[in-house]
Amino acid sequence: MEKPTISTGTGDDGSTGLLRGQRIPKSDMRIHALGTVDELNAILGVTLSYEDIPRALRLPLERVQRALFLVGADIATTGGASGAHRLSAMFIGELEQWGAAMEQALPSLGNFILPGGSKIAALLHQARAVCRRAERWVVGMNHEGQTYGFPLMGTPFPQRLRSSVGARETQRFARSFTDSSRSSIPDAVSEGQMVDTNVLVYLNRLSDCLFLAARSANREEQRKEVKV
Repeated sequence: MEKPTISTGTGDDGSTGLLRGQRIPKSDMRIHALGTVDELNAILGVTLSYEDIPRALRLPLERVQRALFLVGADIATTGGASGAHRLSAMFIGELEQWGAAMEQALPSLGNFILPGGSKIAALLHQARAVCRRAERWVVGMNHEGQTYGFPLMGTPFPQRLRSSVGARETQRFARSFTDSSRSSIPDAVSEGQMVDTNVLVYLNRLSDCLFLAARSANREEQRKEVKV
């Protein structure tokens, strides 16, 4: 019986391949992270299918979709620096600028709000929640000592990120590094198994921007925010 050419059959045993050929179980935390990033990108695709989405949201979201492919590629790469670290700090800077512009145009918010409103806003709220889940998988991988771009075993917080990460967040990340160094993470975890720290920072920034984008979409359609 014929099957689609994209069906190689190599995953019939419950394993899947990474970019450098390494095969791991489909239940691996890394694959959960990759799948969640893919899910997030698909939700953004549905959001962008609405022709009436404001241009001020469409262009940044299209940029995010492309960046998420780089995020996925970094997650799927192991075994050294060659070809890895595709997501540059430039993408983080773009999110920060986009988020700051949206925040300045929105009324201040002192309460939690219910996710919803217009169809576009509701989808952006869903995307925000999925983005947080992707971030949790990334953090979980770090604490499992499997991958992830944290300098383990007491290495200082990267100086190169301090320009884009606020002082309060810098302290929080630094504490997490210290906590990791006290855990049972083995010394054998190598830099070649880590994903660049930019991946986690980008996902953290992105969830904030998606929340602001949802608020912006409701404001564009004059939908009232329902406070909790």
